[in-house]
Amino acid sequence: MIERDGYVAIKRIPARGRMIKVQGTEYLFVIQHNISLCWVRKEHVPAILAIKQGCCGGASKQVFHLADETHVRRWESGGR
Repeated sequence: MIERDGYVAIKRIPARGRMIKVQGTEYLFVIQHNISLCWVRKEHVPAILAIKQGCCGGASKQVFHLADETHVRRWESGGR
């Protein structure tokens, strides 16, 4: 888990921009370098990771994941 100043990096797969609202706080997932990422308050992480997306055949899948150091570095600077 990558944490900075009480915020945790969360990525969205597939990489699409999306706004979500958790306990009155809005988060915008921004795409940069083919990674959709947002810095989320630590206490909101479990709620975001629990969000599922419907799929074919009625199945659901997890779309939000903890970002690792490589994803954050690529998102912020293109991998430099």
